[in-house]
Amino acid sequence: MESNLIDWNRKRAIDTFKAIKKIRGDIEKKAEQIQIKKEKQLKQQKGEEYQISETIKKEIEDEKKKYIEEQNAQLLAICRKLSMEIRDNGLVTVLAFYMKKTEEGESQSVGNGIGQAVEAWVKGDFLNTNNMENLLNYMATCNLQEYKFLTKEAMEYAIWLKRNAEGMIKSVS
Repeated sequence: MESNLIDWNRKRAIDTFKAIKKIRGDIEKKAEQIQIKKEKQLKQQKGEEYQISETIKKEIEDEKKKYIEEQNAQLLAICRKLSMEIRDNGLVTVLAFYMKKTEEGESQSVGNGIGQAVEAWVKGDFLNTNNMENLLNYMATCNLQEYKFLTKEAMEYAIWLKRNAEGMIKSVS
C-alpha cells in the first residue's frame, strides 16, 4: 500500500513539474511574440530601413522581462491558492473558471494552463473522457463518492503544483 502512495506522489511530482515548465515556456514564447510585434510596429512607423537604437531595444527587453515576471507572479499566486479554491468552491467550479480564462486573452497562458494541467491529470489517470465538457458533465452527474475522490486527487495535484511553482519560480526571480 505504501509503495502505491509513493508511486502516486512521484507521478504527481513529475507531472506537475512538466506542467509548470510548459506554462513557463508558454509565457516565454508569448513574451517573445510581444517583443517581435513591438519591433515590427516600430519599423512600420519609422520605415523598414529604420534601425532600432540600443536604448529602445533595452526598453523593449525590459518590458519583456517585466511581462515574464508578472506572469510568473500570477502563476505562483494561482498555484498557491488552487487547492483552497478547489476545497472551498468545488472542483467543477474551479475547472470551469480556469478553462473560461481562454476567452479573455491575456490570462490564457497562466489560468488556462493550470486548468488544463488539472483536467489532464484527472482525466488521464482516473477517467476515460475525450474533452473538458464531458469531464464537467461526468463530474456533475457522478455519485458523491466519485466526486469526492476526484476532488481529493485534484487537491493533491494542486499541492504539488504549488511546490513545483514555488521552487521553479523563486529560483529564477
